[in-house]
Amino acid sequence: QHELLRFLFSPYAVRHQNFDYSDLADIDLCASGQSDIWESMHGAVYDESPSEAQLGTPESSLNELAEDLLETFLSIVHIRFPILDPEDIRNRFASPDTHPAGPISHPLLAVALAFGARFSDNPAIAADREEISTREQGIRTRSRLVQLLVLRAREVCEMRKIHRIVTEENCATLILLEPLLGQSTFLKEKYQAYHAAAAGRHAACLGMMTRENLLGIRDEKARMLSVYMWWITGLSDGWRSVFNKLKPLFNDHDFDVEPPSFINAAKSSHHGQGGGSAEVDDVESSTFLWFTAGAAGAYICRQLCYGLWTPRVRRSGIATSTLRDFVHANSQWRDRYIAKLGVPSKWPDQWDFLAAISSCSTDAYYHCLWMIVHQAIEEYGLEDEKNDRGGGNHVELDSLTRRISEESGQSALRVASLISVLTENGYLRLDPLILSHPAYIAGLILARAGRPECKPCIAGLRQYSIAFGHLWEAAEEVEQLYCTATGTSASNSVGATPHLPSYPPAVHGSGGMSVDALISDPTASIGYEQGPLDWRNQAQGYEQGRDDGEWNVPGAGAHLVNLSYAAGVRRFGLELTIRLQVDSHLCLW
Repeated sequence: QHELLRFLFSPYAVRHQNFDYSDLADIDLCASGQSDIWESMHGAVYDESPSEAQLGTPESSLNELAEDLLETFLSIVHIRFPILDPEDIRNRFASPDTHPAGPISHPLLAVALAFGARFSDNPAIAADREEISTREQGIRTRSRLVQLLVLRAREVCEMRKIHRIVTEENCATLILLEPLLGQSTFLKEKYQAYHAAAAGRHAACLGMMTRENLLGIRDEKARMLSVYMWWITGLSDGWRSVFNKLKPLFNDHDFDVEPPSFINAAKSSHHGQGGGSAEVDDVESSTFLWFTAGAAGAYICRQLCYGLWTPRVRRSGIATSTLRDFVHANSQWRDRYIAKLGVPSKWPDQWDFLAAISSCSTDAYYHCLWMIVHQAIEEYGLEDEKNDRGGGNHVELDSLTRRISEESGQSALRVASLISVLTENGYLRLDPLILSHPAYIAGLILARAGRPECKPCIAGLRQYSIAFGHLWEAAEEVEQLYCTATGTSASNSVGATPHLPSYPPAVHGSGGMSVDALISDPTASIGYEQGPLDWRNQAQGYEQGRDDGEWNVPGAGAHLVNLSYAAGVRRFGLELTIRLQVDSHLCLW
């Protein structure tokens, strides 16, 4: 275990085999122009001088540093991917030679440490980030130490052949490796979920997809972890595929496992939207409902993949039946789950990071599907129009496309609003890319339309880039699109990021502004009359504070963010002035 740590934390490129691992394979790939990950910087990271902070970290403290990164991983990443036993992981790390289960496998430990490092505020990481960022002349934030950890974690996984050796620990490692690398935004159309696909094949080989095989696992804890491993693999496959134009690995006939009904987490409840209160007080029913909603959403995603991302559709256009089925299924999903699992109309007083990010993710994923389908229509066209089919079908088709365009326009603003609040609270700094794609696609739609509401998405992506450096380029892409659409320069296009209300209207249906309307009238406000509004009456989701124009927005439990506003501003007018007063411990774990 210590030799692994020496390799992972080596300040210089490892060009020998003294640690059983080396950087040579990746260095050679970069030299041949085949770099496929931002962290390598096309090989420059290996030649870059280490920071004083990294050089000053003695070997005797590596175990302590690794323990801290492991705790960060378990505190931030594990709660989103609950596929490990935290106590077991801690004990195996502390006693690698004497624990009955043996040491943590090198690939899993390397991935956990690299993932923890992305979100760590350990003094060694923080000092490295500060020193390395000065080399960027204030343009961006990055840590060479973290970059090397990510690259070497992948190298350890490949050296240990975890993609073809089927074990539960290798399956869990591959599930985590996919989001750790975060290659989808960097590689764009070249992206293939290689590691997640290998995890899915491992899950199938291990029998995790059938109830009969899972019931054969006698240890209850091991059986529950297998259930979670399968469900996270299956759900991620559906959503990842529709987000990245991939063919799904699974379909709904491949498994018969019931959603898990218990998770070892704190209770959480909130009030739903619409006609009354929808509280989920019981942890078991809450978890079961979340996974049931995720499964229903993943089914919609897989059907969209078959209806949108095939060569035939690219050539012939999207079938009317695909749009009809999607509008019906997504609307039905909204009616069943958004009020219970999405962001409530009033922000709860006692919401922690996990509750806030989970509800925002559910809300944003639903809205993201409308944007994806609208973009597919613009890109591939409609089958009936390309074939010039007459008859009454045009009436239905016009109705469907208008509805999708309206929902897409509303959804972009809705996601921008959620991203704005999460960014203000520093939550995206701690998010393992769960909300990065909705933020990116909403930013693109709003930027192309010349809408200043894209600015929270730009700010959110830049906050993401503290942990995932390649998202800085995604933010730059959105900003450049906005500058092109508005004829402004990048130097003053973002400036003070505008604040959007957390809860845009019209979550429950159409009738709002379409994407075309966003483009034709960049000053319009979706779902509201033009002209000034009384913000003390219209600010949904905010607690009304004093009469001098302030609201207190609960950020995380007792942490409050104070927002001051400019009177007489429209609902989506953007002359809003933001004053943030955030508890200094808000983002610390």
